[in-house]
Amino acid sequence: MINGQPIGRFIIASGYNANGWYEIYNDGFKRVGHRWPADKPLYSPVPTGCIKIPFPIAFTRIIMSVNTSIETTTHDVEFINYEIYSLDKLGLTAGTISYRGLEALANFACSYVAEGY
Repeated sequence: MINGQPIGRFIIASGYNANGWYEIYNDGFKRVGHRWPADKPLYSPVPTGCIKIPFPIAFTRIIMSVNTSIETTTHDVEFINYEIYSLDKLGLTAGTISYRGLEALANFACSYVAEGY
């Protein structure tokens, strides 16, 4: 308690490694993320499948939310999708939709933030 008020959630550790950034909170809650800018996009060797991305730190029990964003680099409609593989890994895939149809992207500028315990 501070001045008679209960203390809420606060960060007890944070950092960055080759897999992105992370925050750990006093109640065990975790936020992790990573961003690949247009000049250093994420590369998928098999664009028609998800590229597996390790989290900077693993979750312990549950992933409650994942938010993804793609940085548009074409005139076509671009999209990004994710799949949760495990408590320590996320899969990302991206593509475009245009008059040519649906096409997978091998290189895409994107970011994600995942939250959970």
